[in-house]
Amino acid sequence: MSFPIVDALAAFATGTRYEDVPASIVRQAKNVLLDSIGCALGGATTDPGKIAIAIARTLGGPPECSILGTGDKVSITNAVLANGQLVNTLDFDTVMPGGHTPPYIVPTVLAMAERQHASGRDLVVATAVALELSARIAKAVPPAMSFEGENDEFRYAKREGYARLNFRLLDDSEHGYAEFSGYEGWYPERILPGLGETWSFDEVRFKPYACCTMLHRSIECFEEIVRTNRLHPDEIEHVTAYASPTVSAVLFTDRSLNNIVDLQFGTHNMLAMVAYGERTGVDWQDWNKLTDPKIRAFADRVEVKPNPDFAQTQTSRVEVVTRGQTLTCELQGMTAPLEDVELVEKFRHNAARSLTQLKIDRAVDSLLRLEEVEDTQELMVDLRM
Repeated sequence: MSFPIVDALAAFATGTRYEDVPASIVRQAKNVLLDSIGCALGGATTDPGKIAIAIARTLGGPPECSILGTGDKVSITNAVLANGQLVNTLDFDTVMPGGHTPPYIVPTVLAMAERQHASGRDLVVATAVALELSARIAKAVPPAMSFEGENDEFRYAKREGYARLNFRLLDDSEHGYAEFSGYEGWYPERILPGLGETWSFDEVRFKPYACCTMLHRSIECFEEIVRTNRLHPDEIEHVTAYASPTVSAVLFTDRSLNNIVDLQFGTHNMLAMVAYGERTGVDWQDWNKLTDPKIRAFADRVEVKPNPDFAQTQTSRVEVVTRGQTLTCELQGMTAPLEDVELVEKFRHNAARSLTQLKIDRAVDSLLRLEEVEDTQELMVDLRM
C-alpha cells in the first residue's frame, strides 16, 4: 500500500543535511531553541513546573537525559515529559504555524541529541525539520479561529470526536488527520508542494510577554501610556482594554485567582503588574507578588472588552482615566517582533532563578554557536544546576 505524503515527509526528515538548510532557517531554528530552553528554565521555578519535575523524578528510569534547570537525569521519555511542560509553563514560548509548537518539538529533539551525543549541527537540523513538518501539517487544516459572515462573527474551529490513529492518517483525505484531531476540514494536498525547496515555519512570533498572544498589544498600549505620561498606579482611576474577541471566552473573563494560569489569561492582572513596574516572565507569575493587596486593588480597576472592529482592523486599544482625562493608545497586529539581542536578554532573565551567571553565559554562547558544538552534552551540562 502506498502512502505518498508519509513517504515524502519521512524522506525529507531522514535525508536533510545541515548544508541543505538555508542560513535564515538555521538562525530561526537556533533562536527557537534558545527561546524555548529559556522558557523552560523559567518555568522550572514555578509551582506547576515543580510538579512536572517531581512527576518525572518519581517515574525515574535510566539516567539518560536532563531535566532542564535541575540536577536530575531520568529516562528520555520522562525528560521529554517534564521539559515539554516546562517550556509551556509560563505561556512565554514561541507561537508559530500550528500554534504552541516548541513544547512538543524542542524537548524531544534536545533529549535525543543528548542521549545520542549528537553534534550541535545535528540538533539544529532536527529542530528545523521537525518545525517544518509541523508547519506543513498546519497548512492542511482550517484556522483555529476565524471571522465569518456579513457581521464578521468570531468563531473557534470545532474539535469534536476523535478517530483511531492509523498509518493512512496524512494520506486519507476523507478519514485523515481532520477526523483524528477534530478539525472541520483536511487539505492534504497543501502539505508537500515545495518540500525541501521552500520552508514554511519562518512565520515565528517570539513572545515579549508571558501570557496569551491575544493580549500582547493591549499590554503594549498600557505600557506606552504609563511610560509616556509617567503615571503612578495611584493616579490611575480606571483602565479599559479593547482586544481580540477571544477575551469574551470564560478563560479570559473569569476574574478569580487560583493559579498562575489565571494571570496568563487575565489582562487585569497583567496590567496591574505593569503599573507597578514588574518585569514580565517569572516575576509576573510570582505568587507573592500576584497576591499583593496593591496588585489586587489595581486589577479591580481594569476592565476588558472585545473590540467590535477587530475583524476589520486587528486593532487593540487601551483607555486610561487619570488626572481628569482619558488617555488612549491603539496598536495593530498580534505581538511586537523581538530582535536577536532581545531574545538573548529574555533567555538570561528566564534563566536567572535556575542557573548561575557563569552557566548562563556559557549556555548563551553555546546556543548562539551551536554549529560549532561537537557534542550536545557539552551544552546540557550548562543547562543543569
